[in-house]
Amino acid sequence: NGFKDHLTVVSLATDTEFYHQLPPYEKERMVEVFMQHFYDQLKGEESGFYFPEELKKVLFPDFAKRLMEDVHRIFFASKKLMGREERLDFIEIYYFFLTMKILETVEPDSFSFTCKDALDIGQSLGAFLVIFQRLINERQLSVQELECVRYMLYAPALLVRERLMLHDR
Repeated sequence: NGFKDHLTVVSLATDTEFYHQLPPYEKERMVEVFMQHFYDQLKGEESGFYFPEELKKVLFPDFAKRLMEDVHRIFFASKKLMGREERLDFIEIYYFFLTMKILETVEPDSFSFTCKDALDIGQSLGAFLVIFQRLINERQLSVQELECVRYMLYAPALLVRERLMLHDR
């Protein structure tokens, strides 16, 4: 408990059947059912998500549900049915805005995306954050920023594992 006031850990599930929209979620096209499954996943720690109690108070139920509705309305035109690829995109967009809310709430001095060895998921999420933030602000990446993103994506796996980032990330 010595780190309680200095460290906030949040886990967003990225290696689950739901995240990859695999069976039993693969064929569920009804958005209402998808969003209910998603919300249930977010709330349940057994599904790979973890939020400290202080964050749970901020996120659930109002913010998490409202964000889901907003992502659906703004990015998917309130469609009643979505294919698997659209649901995968929905999850990534939702994770981005959820991450922004968490950062706004926690106000960290620094933060890190990580995974087992911080080479694949962590790096891809960091790059995604940089790119999506620029797109949301209607700003293209500069040449230097693009080089930084490439470095984020390729250098750690090449230097540590002598391989490219896993392609599914």
